[in-house]
Amino acid sequence: LGKKSTSGDRTPYARKHAGDLYAILAMTTEAEYATLETFKTKYHTTDIGNQATQIVQEFFQDRTSAGALRVREAHSKTTPANLETFLNLIKATF
Repeated sequence: LGKKSTSGDRTPYARKHAGDLYAILAMTTEAEYATLETFKTKYHTTDIGNQATQIVQEFFQDRTSAGALRVREAHSKTTPANLETFLNLIKATF
């Protein structure tokens, strides 16, 4: 965040980062999941929290959004139901 380049094809980086987000949220334990609301409350008004929120709003709104497409490229076996769960979780977190 904060050092986003506007030149060149960013798709490989976007695919990697979207895939990383998907993997991290997929590995979230119940105990970690329970802390997400506190995390959101603590960080949503910070600069980095605002940037994260903007990224999620821009790239992860629905299954046809660029971030969702990059997740599907990075994790080709992702089911539509799992992708929807991921999108709902990331939007709730940020």
